[in-house]
Amino acid sequence: MYRFVFVVPFLLAGAIMDVRNRKIDNRLVLSGILLAFVMRITAGGCTEMMQFFTDLILPVLVLFLLFSAHILGAGDIKLISMVSCFTGICPAALILWLSFLMTALYGVVSVAFGGKKIEKGKGYTKIPFAVPVFISCLCLMVFE
Repeated sequence: MYRFVFVVPFLLAGAIMDVRNRKIDNRLVLSGILLAFVMRITAGGCTEMMQFFTDLILPVLVLFLLFSAHILGAGDIKLISMVSCFTGICPAALILWLSFLMTALYGVVSVAFGGKKIEKGKGYTKIPFAVPVFISCLCLMVFE
């Protein structure tokens, strides 16, 4: 649970940035990645360092296709990568899955009830994805 305690403030800040500006500041993500690196190195040495780099790079490689199709933004991918650095790849994958589910539900409800319109981009819609990532991380933290 301690790993979630450290990532939640970064996700909250990222969610606020994403809602306000539709961008997540690279300094925020880099700060989180550096903190996760220091925490994992002090906890496990070289073994953790190798796992850290796997947790950092794997989400970027896997999610690049979604970025190419304009499904996720670069900031969203960097945010998920940061989460993976703190939590490990399996919890980050679960957070990602829950986030996609929440985003899909939000889209269905928005269309069904004709509520607030989703901002349109160049042929696609823009939903601040950092918000469901933050909520998913909180849910996982509570139910872990």
